[in-house]
Amino acid sequence: MATGAVEGARDFGCHFHICNPEDFRETWPSTRDSLWHTVTGPIGAAQDGWDAATANIRGDYNAGYEERSAGRVALIVGSSVFGAIGLGIRSVPDPDLPSGGVATHLTAVTREGRLGNVAGAERAAENAERLAEASEEQARKDPTQENLDQAERDRRDAGRARSEAKAAPAFELLLDTRVGRDLNAFLHRQGTEIEFVNDPDRRGHVLYDPHTDTIIMGEDFLDGDPVEAASRIAHEMTHARQTSEEGNADPTRMDRDTYIKRSLEREADSVVSEIQVYEELWEQGHDIPITEWETTYNNSYESYMEESEGSGMSREQAEENADIVARGELAGLIGAQYPSAGNIPYAEYYGNAWDQS
Repeated sequence: MATGAVEGARDFGCHFHICNPEDFRETWPSTRDSLWHTVTGPIGAAQDGWDAATANIRGDYNAGYEERSAGRVALIVGSSVFGAIGLGIRSVPDPDLPSGGVATHLTAVTREGRLGNVAGAERAAENAERLAEASEEQARKDPTQENLDQAERDRRDAGRARSEAKAAPAFELLLDTRVGRDLNAFLHRQGTEIEFVNDPDRRGHVLYDPHTDTIIMGEDFLDGDPVEAASRIAHEMTHARQTSEEGNADPTRMDRDTYIKRSLEREADSVVSEIQVYEELWEQGHDIPITEWETTYNNSYESYMEESEGSGMSREQAEENADIVARGELAGLIGAQYPSAGNIPYAEYYGNAWDQS
């Protein structure tokens, strides 16, 4: 624990440039803009500053590093003042615009969105949009190639910022659950990416691509119920963890029946993650109807537990067996009924994949 706390304290201090003078000189321009932002917009600056200062603390907690988080908390007061004396502000940013560039606020909205800070993510996305509009206006007034290229980059980044902000409510709910925090900790360690796409074939869908280790969210996916979005993100996070721990199921290395069976078992495991998210959020007071998958799993689990009474089996062994049996029932149901992205039952979907391999 002591080691994690010291590491967190060191990292937090370095965040405010007290470790390396060279790094400080490189990052001073953004710090200077932040100081100007503090003068011209103190409330927004305070909110942005708090989000940035506590990002690593919240990130460590959500990724399962409680000791390192504690180390960062220990230095949160006062450490930001080192090295800021006597540097002077030589250029004055536009007081009507947020400090920094669009890319800076995209970084902020991504950070806050993944931490489930809805207000912080929305604020950063709004800042990115305002700066992108100013960049486009500058390109119209002075259409040099440099300005046009910058406006194009800023518009793209502002669009990504909007998508990241839309994901924040789902991540907020996801991180309110134990299973969500566990999966998020895995993604943090693994480095799995999240990508937003406008591909019409992905509209309304989220999926995991094992070849690029990326969770892909299609357009409109985040427009619906954030509870459902949180559960489906947990589903795809589980696929990412499966691929990391077990490898990607390869149809060329097994017979057709084995490939279908293993693929459906992995789908069942991901659906169980969905069920766990739903059940935890339901216990917190969210109004969530019971799904067919939840009913199937729970009925099978409870039936096995009843049948195991008086068998001499330990409670722990009975629960483990009940979970295995319930997941098997769920896999069978998914194979027969659950529509895949291709709108055919999963058993047929995986059978076609084996046939084409």
